[in-house]
Amino acid sequence: MTTFVSMIVTGAERALGLGELLLKDIPDDRFARFAPGADGPIEANHPAFIYGHLAIYPTRILAAAGMDGSAIAPPERFLEVFEAGRTCVDDPDGSVYPERGAIVDLFVRAHRTAIDAVAGLTDDQLKAKHTIEGRMAEAFPTVGHVASFLLVGHTMMHLGQMSTWRRAIGLGSAM
Repeated sequence: MTTFVSMIVTGAERALGLGELLLKDIPDDRFARFAPGADGPIEANHPAFIYGHLAIYPTRILAAAGMDGSAIAPPERFLEVFEAGRTCVDDPDGSVYPERGAIVDLFVRAHRTAIDAVAGLTDDQLKAKHTIEGRMAEAFPTVGHVASFLLVGHTMMHLGQMSTWRRAIGLGSAM
């Protein structure tokens, strides 16, 4: 494994491990619920939204690297409710979001698949420009930029939200 690949994979492994750890002790009936606040629900991302959102992006890493991501492609339903720009909503009756098992399964499987794929790349492959268009291309011009951001930076940003949500519902640190 090359130096740059190792840097991305090490961070991604830590992010995935933290993501799994933060799920402990969360009651199923709270998974898609806003945290309670002194003046009503705190309208911030809850676990269903966080993990569902993170589950849809590993396919973009594979696409950037010219690999087939169909095995981890999110169902259309995930894209409808979790894609960037969607608003997280409180889901007390479970009618808005997919069920917890499907969300967590895709999150773990997709991240594991993307990490394993990145681990097999060379530094030259990481330095290569990708063919993804739009904001992603402007902000992250190479395969390595895309992989690093989506597996580490983006994931850890949302896991910070998860850690805060845990505290807001009365759960302690997951660590």
